[in-house]
Amino acid sequence: MITRDESYGSYTLQEPDGAGRFAINASTGALSNAVLLDREAGQTSFPVTVTFTANDGSANGSIAIIVSIFDINDNAPNFTQLVYELAILESTAPGAKIYQVVADDPDQVLKQQEVNEEEENLGEIIYVVSNGRVLYSITDGNEDGDFTINPDSGDVIVSPGTDLDIDVTDSYNLTIVATDGGGLTATATLLIDILDANDNTPIIHSPESFSKTLSEDTPPGLVLVEYINATDDDYGQNAEIHFEITDGDATSSFSIDPVTGKIVLVNNLDRESANPYILTIAAIDNGIPETRQTDITVTIDVLDINDSPPTFTESTYSIMLSESSPIGSTLNDVAATDQDSGENGTIYYNLTSSIDGFTIDNITGIITITTS
Repeated sequence: MITRDESYGSYTLQEPDGAGRFAINASTGALSNAVLLDREAGQTSFPVTVTFTANDGSANGSIAIIVSIFDINDNAPNFTQLVYELAILESTAPGAKIYQVVADDPDQVLKQQEVNEEEENLGEIIYVVSNGRVLYSITDGNEDGDFTINPDSGDVIVSPGTDLDIDVTDSYNLTIVATDGGGLTATATLLIDILDANDNTPIIHSPESFSKTLSEDTPPGLVLVEYINATDDDYGQNAEIHFEITDGDATSSFSIDPVTGKIVLVNNLDRESANPYILTIAAIDNGIPETRQTDITVTIDVLDINDSPPTFTESTYSIMLSESSPIGSTLNDVAATDQDSGENGTIYYNLTSSIDGFTIDNITGIITITTS
C-alpha cells in the first residue's frame, strides 16, 4: 500500500494494456485489485505504474510495481475420462503396465531438488508449492491387490506375484482417486475385462486310441467312430473344437465330421498301398493367438483278399542251351512276385506248354532238362 497525506496531492494508476485489473485510491495511494484475479488464466504477474501529482503542481513522481499472484488451491484434479475401459489377457505378466489414467490440475506446482555437493549428486525433491501436484490411489475394487497404481504417473500395473485367472475373476471395477496437494480430490472408474488366454488344451474323453481290423473288401460307408467326446476348459472361441485327420490317410480312404468327430470309410481299402492305416485324429480348438490340440491314434489292420495276380520279373526269358546238355541239367530259374499276403501271396509254378523235355519245380521255379 502506498500512502501519503491526502491534502498534499493525488495518485493515478496506469496498466500497460489498460485492462483495469487494479485500482488506486487517489487520495491515499492504496492499491487494490478491481476484478477477481485468476492465476490459472495464464498470467501470474502484472506490471503497473503509480504516479503522484502534488496539488500545487510542484512535485510529480512515478514508481513501477510488479504485482505477483500467489496460488491458492482453488482447482480440484480433473480426470480426462470419468470411466476408463480396457480388456487384457489373463496371461498378462505380473509387473506389466496395462493402462495410464490422467488427471489434470491447473494449480501451481513448485519443487526444488536438493544438491549434495560433497557427493556431487542430486538428492530428494522437495515440493514448495504442491497445490497442482496430483497423486493417484486405488480405493475400491482391488480387494485382492491384483493391481497397483504408480501414485505419481497414474500407471496401472498387474501387481508383482499376481497371476490373473478368468476362472477366479473375469472383470474388475476399480475406483481411482486423484488427490492434489491441497487435499481436493476427483474420482474415476477403471473397468478391466479379463480375456481368456487359451491356456487349456482340448481333452478327448472318448474314445481313446484304439485298433480295428477290416477286410480289404470292406465296402465304403462303414462307420468306425460315431462320435468323439471332447471338451475344452477355455471360454468362447478358445473353447470351440473341431476334428481333423491330420496324418496316416495318404489314400484318402477315410473322412471325419469336423463337428461330431464321426469317422467313416469313404473309399475302398488297398492293403497293398497301406497296412496298417495309422490315423492321427486331432481335436483342435479355435484359440487366439495360437490353437491347441490333442491327438488320438486309430490303427486299422487290413485283412488281405486275393486281388493281386502274380507278376513275373521279366515278360520273356531267353536261355541258350547246348543239345548235348545232360538230362537233369537245370536252367535259369524264373521268378514272380505277388503283392498279396499269406496263402494269397504264395506262388506255384507250372509249365503249360505242350513241349516235352522240361519240368519246373512248382515252388522254386527252377527248370530242369528231362530228355536228351
